[in-house]
Amino acid sequence: MLKKMKVMKNVIKKFGEIPKTTYKPGDMEAIKSYHGYRVENSMDPFVVDDITWNDLNMDDVFKRINMGLSTSGEQYLYHQLRQPTVSEDDFNHL
Repeated sequence: MLKKMKVMKNVIKKFGEIPKTTYKPGDMEAIKSYHGYRVENSMDPFVVDDITWNDLNMDDVFKRINMGLSTSGEQYLYHQLRQPTVSEDDFNHL
């Protein structure tokens, strides 16, 4: 419980700040791996394709909003951006 409170205080303190996460070569490939797995196994009915993703510079958007608290969190955030909720029922299910 103490760790959860510490994380929450840190999130509140840093809210609105530009994340200071630095990315080394290969980091984005590791972050993209969860999404790639789901795409390869046809687990999602709709995903933002690579052309649209790149046209919108979404890797930059991801880097701007990513707080980098855990690798699995980064991977899931990336996947959620690539596989947006398209119906109100899906959104309410989350």
